[in-house]
Amino acid sequence: MSPGAFDIDEPQALLFDPDNPDGDWLHLVLLRRIQGAEWVCLKPDFSLEIFDLQSRRVHALRRRGPFPRSTDGYVIEFEEALADDELAQQHAQATALANLMTANATTESALPRAGLSWRVSHTGSEYFGEAVDDAVVSASSTGVVRGAIGLAHVHDQWLHVERVPDAELASWLTYIRNGPGRDSRLAGSVRDAGGRSFVSLHEYLGMLRPVDRSKDPSWPHRGPSAAVEVLQGVRGSGKELIQYDDHWTGQSGINPKSSIRSEHKTLFHALALFQSVDQIDLPATAGGEFIARRVVQIQRAVKANPAAPNFAGLHQMTAHTLDETGGLAVQAFTQHFATIAEAEARVLKQNRLLRSEMTARGAAGAGAAEDTDDEEEPQASGAARRRRRPKATPKPAVAGPKVSLKLR
Repeated sequence: MSPGAFDIDEPQALLFDPDNPDGDWLHLVLLRRIQGAEWVCLKPDFSLEIFDLQSRRVHALRRRGPFPRSTDGYVIEFEEALADDELAQQHAQATALANLMTANATTESALPRAGLSWRVSHTGSEYFGEAVDDAVVSASSTGVVRGAIGLAHVHDQWLHVERVPDAELASWLTYIRNGPGRDSRLAGSVRDAGGRSFVSLHEYLGMLRPVDRSKDPSWPHRGPSAAVEVLQGVRGSGKELIQYDDHWTGQSGINPKSSIRSEHKTLFHALALFQSVDQIDLPATAGGEFIARRVVQIQRAVKANPAAPNFAGLHQMTAHTLDETGGLAVQAFTQHFATIAEAEARVLKQNRLLRSEMTARGAAGAGAAEDTDDEEEPQASGAARRRRRPKATPKPAVAGPKVSLKLR
């Protein structure tokens, strides 16, 4: 490490200390002002000591600046750079030391790190993004620090805090609200050069996270996502959502003034606002998925007959917790009893087939009995059986004398 000041926000100085056997100048990091020119300082051996700089010979150091030439070879310096977590711990110890050593120690931070501030990072709190005093975070009784992350006791509760560059506060707030652990219904928060919320369809699709909602028992729709395919299909056409309706109208042959086309246009305008301005994750929302399915349903009906779109047989595309008649689509319950009814129907069908078979066999047996000449017929109970009389054979006709008549 080349000799010079650290690249940190805390002030640094070289303190003349001729009595030190290791060198004449001591590299110090000033952590907390007690009063006047008295500071709690961090020394190269990572110990803390209070120095009155007004009564000592001092060289002020610039950030990342070199040591004065007059001190070459006589400076006791740090062997390695200070890490953020180490520096944060030293700040906390300096605060505790200042409070112990003098009753006049101020409760305010000696020097809030320039350009940095502690912010409440807990998004579930009403105080999210609020600035927290360095002294609160540094004090052992009201704060715990690990690097740039900590806990602070504010508003009578412990809250997560994070040290944030002031110049990056807006982007930090956006990241925390819309980061990877965000509400799954949010896609992000992209803004244009004018600061307005806007994202193109191409960028938007790159922001979506692949989630299979069909396996979620609370998801009201059946089957794969239509929203994903609709969005990808529109992107493939080279259009934005709000432009795609005009493109489809010209290609499909539908009457531009028809009510079906008007509904199609309204649905695409709604999808465009959800995507580009609100930036919600359409495939992850039940409403967005329903709109996409209705769009597909309309296009299928128009494709079959542009002059008179026919929706027959397409109602299943938009079936969800309500069926097409408005009734509750209790799918699992209905399926259970449909299975029972199907089983009963099979039993009844088998019984009906059995009766038909028995009737057919009985009729066949009776016909065979009539065709047997010497088969005995059953008589009334107690009556003697007799043989069936043979059928009478018709006698041949006797030919008479031939008579011929001749006319004179």
